[in-house]
Amino acid sequence: MRRADAWEARRALREHRIRKGDQAALRAAVKESAHLVAAELNPAPTPAQLRKAVRAHGSLRVQGRHGAEFPLAQEALQLWTDAAEEGDFDLVKGGNRYFRTKEDELPILQHLVEEAHKAGLTQVQLLDAAQVREIMPAATGPFLGAMWSPVDAQCQSEKGTELYTRRAEKAGAQIAFGVKVTKLIESCGRIIGVDTTAGRIQAGAVVVGAGVWTPYLAKTVGLDVPIMPVVMSELETEPVKPLFEQTIRAFGFGSRQRRNGNVVVSAGLNAKVAHGVSLADLNGLRYWLTRAMSFRKNLKVKFDLARTIEQLRHRSTLSTDLIPHVSPEPTCDRKVVHSALGRLSTVIPELQGAKATRYWGGLVDMTPDGLPIIDGHVGPEGLPLITGLAGHGFTLGPVLGEIASDLPLDGATKRDIESFRLARYQGKVDQPEMMI
Repeated sequence: MRRADAWEARRALREHRIRKGDQAALRAAVKESAHLVAAELNPAPTPAQLRKAVRAHGSLRVQGRHGAEFPLAQEALQLWTDAAEEGDFDLVKGGNRYFRTKEDELPILQHLVEEAHKAGLTQVQLLDAAQVREIMPAATGPFLGAMWSPVDAQCQSEKGTELYTRRAEKAGAQIAFGVKVTKLIESCGRIIGVDTTAGRIQAGAVVVGAGVWTPYLAKTVGLDVPIMPVVMSELETEPVKPLFEQTIRAFGFGSRQRRNGNVVVSAGLNAKVAHGVSLADLNGLRYWLTRAMSFRKNLKVKFDLARTIEQLRHRSTLSTDLIPHVSPEPTCDRKVVHSALGRLSTVIPELQGAKATRYWGGLVDMTPDGLPIIDGHVGPEGLPLITGLAGHGFTLGPVLGEIASDLPLDGATKRDIESFRLARYQGKVDQPEMMI
């Protein structure tokens, strides 16, 4: 299973039969298990398997977001901080820095600062190069300045996932590793359960958070969910001496340094991502064509012949038979991440010569406007959707768990999710300023 298929498949929420005490326990189980990001191993992942399965960069970033996401990111960071009291997952609250390496990047960073201040993050500010070096002495290379936020953090993603796995099981969640959901079951306008490769599970509500596979499951009850899967690439270097504890983002590179000295490198802002073109892209083409043309320099497309043949054989582009039992290993674009490491090494020269020891790619569920889909009132009653997280799912995971328990149990959440409704795609779709 991918991501939250584990909690989709769990027996839960038998409407009108939940006692008050049971409901409290159920709420705890749902909100803890909703953050699980790797659930495709059977019977359960070892630490080594978990490290391979968890693709998240590990940056717990608040700044640099759409205004609608700020409240969720702020609450999520506090929940991460609270969780660190229960277990060590290498949480470091070192802040975040958006480097400016070109003059034309200044207006974008100024806009991000304005958005942060609107959200109450008044400590976010623009610094010149000298001010940056006071905080990060290792940044001795050429750059023009940076946007600085002291509140952001980072952690080791597989350790954080392991902690939430334990918390979910302690709260009573039954996590079904190696089980795939194949169909959502509805009757008389409401969800009554799911079919899985391990049999049918009855449930009064099902929370769908299946990442790039969400459109396939949603289609079984007639829902169209516009998700485009792309692959983001990362690498990790050999251990080097401690150079920075802040997370880094910039146009062309992003990074964080782990406690053990390894440096994790991504392609940063407006990263180049890969997409395998198949017949499935005809679904929602009106959403994607404009965005694909706008960001064609950031989108590396390749015709996926094997996928297309499989779709023709099944006479469907969104049949759940097309969902692999275990997601295939995404191909890492080594050229992109080596270029990112080179750019990072220009700003932090002591990284020059650092050898990459690990590469990986991760499937990212993109939406047409770059915002997530979080909605408790779509399709049959009892079917909340949480998907399209565009690489933000790990950071937002704890608060998404809260929402995942609110929507089926209370029918609403105190968090403002109006901007994330699925219905927004019925009208004119806003185009994001950047691909990622």
